Amino acid sequence: MIESFMLAANETVAEHYFKEKVPFLYRIHETPDKDRIKSFVDFLEVFGITVHGDVNNVKPKMLQNVLKEVAGKPEEEMVQVMMLRSMQQAKYSDEELGHFGLGAPYYTHFTSPIRRYPDDTVHRLIKWYHEHGKGEKAKAHWRDKLPEIAEHTSVTERRGIDTERDVDSMKKAEYMEDHIGETFDAVVSSVMKFGLFVELPNTVEGLIHISVMDDDYYEYSEKHLALIGRKTHRIFQIGQPVQVKLLRVDKDLREVDFQIVHPENTPTTKIRVPHDDRRGNHGHFNRRDRNKHNGHVNNRQINRGQSRHHNNSRDHHSEGRRKRRRHS
Repeated sequence: MIESFMLAANETVAEHYFKEKVPFLYRIHETPDKDRIKSFVDFLEVFGITVHGDVNNVKPKMLQNVLKEVAGKPEEEMVQVMMLRSMQQAKYSDEELGHFGLGAPYYTHFTSPIRRYPDDTVHRLIKWYHEHGKGEKAKAHWRDKLPEIAEHTSVTERRGIDTERDVDSMKKAEYMEDHIGETFDAVVSSVMKFGLFVELPNTVEGLIHISVMDDDYYEYSEKHLALIGRKTHRIFQIGQPVQVKLLRVDKDLREVDFQIVHPENTPTTKIRVPHDDRRGNHGHFNRRDRNKHNGHVNNRQINRGQSRHHNNSRDHHSEGRRKRRRHS
């Protein structure tokens, strides 16, 4: 109920000052990019899911219906992840472009001035217009300042989120230092050309580098967001339960490395990776394709996979436990 009141307050304030036609700070979430939505729709077709409506003019309700359709199904988590990846990133702006994710034509951040600078700015704007009116002189005071404020607050918000994630990863790595060699149940949280990211029930996330998946030669299928064994046809996808062994922890680098336990228990598939799809699967990572990859993986994680590709021989050949493979 409190959350509903907060959303209503944010929407009401945004709508009021938009209709007053005064410079203001808004929280926007733009309509998804058409190419990303098309890719998402193509992805859904693999599971026999149809998006009802005009995909060239996508509406929040259309995507909500997709989530309802996959609720409780094995592909639910994968669909949720891919849907998030098709979305634009929310940010602050001096232009009101609506909030797609909330289905709100007007939105701002008004309710938390004690902890968030954009909310504090909104309160300053309200006070300013209350004391100075809404004439041209009052509007001119903020008109040139707000674009820079919007850009700055968006950048610092992103920086804060990244810092929080880094600290979180560091402390989780520190916690796992005492558990090297132990076995855990996990779920595949992301599939990349260079391996799998898995998450434990305690929210610790780590990498299964493709170089330790030595039961087969695994190829990446972008269409199915999967790693598929060339000989055994074993398949790994987002949301798939796996059992893993903790191999390595580096607190300073915030890295946790796992290995699949009992790969023979992995499900198999009839999917075969065509040559066009597998091209470059185990080559160098193409930076231009970074945004095409699936899962909730930030740039640091992707860079980690790349660096592990280059350092793998040095770090792990001496240990005699990892085979050198080409990957990306």
